[in-house]
Amino acid sequence: MLRLLCQLILLGYQGAAELAKLAGLPLAAPERLAWERDRLAAWKRGESSAFSDLYRAYAGLLYARIVVPLLKQPAAAEDVLADVFERAHGKLGTVRIEDRSIYFWLARIAHNRALDMKRRAKVEQLAAEKLEGGFIPLAPPEPSAESALSLQDEEQAVATRIKAALARLNPRYGEALRLRILEERSREHCAAALGVSIATFDVVLLRALRAFRKHWQELPA
Repeated sequence: MLRLLCQLILLGYQGAAELAKLAGLPLAAPERLAWERDRLAAWKRGESSAFSDLYRAYAGLLYARIVVPLLKQPAAAEDVLADVFERAHGKLGTVRIEDRSIYFWLARIAHNRALDMKRRAKVEQLAAEKLEGGFIPLAPPEPSAESALSLQDEEQAVATRIKAALARLNPRYGEALRLRILEERSREHCAAALGVSIATFDVVLLRALRAFRKHWQELPA
């Protein structure tokens, strides 16, 4: 929510009294609809402040009613909200709003974008789990009839190769692998350690696994 508050501060508070009055009106109230039509007309005349007014009027509602309930994660919800208004900004000049509040048009965009992010996060999580499950073994194969010294050499060779592959990774990727694969920490623990949401950690881990596998395959066995 902090990012959203910062955006509101940057936009300024001209017309705050008028917006406060609107906040107490139903979405179908004639006064609200008249205000929206005025802001849309102003936007089409080139008044950039009109878009800021619409943002201030409806960003909080969309965030609380649509995006957060779907995503359950404030950071992801803020990203979706920013995307909603970026998309709306490009279409506002041509959108046709008849006898309903523009909120419903924005809500449809928000709902679709939130679902898109939710589906993408699920796909990325499953992909990470699948790749993690097929991760190159971090231990040598079962010992054969060779001597213990030979086995130690094999273990050292694998450890050296792992270290070399990890050294080629972005430090963030290396930390994700260390926590999740080497230390077998939970996704929740890993996400907290990296200071990100669980969905974001799944993306980081997926990319880290792919990068590690690429470097592993490039190194001499």
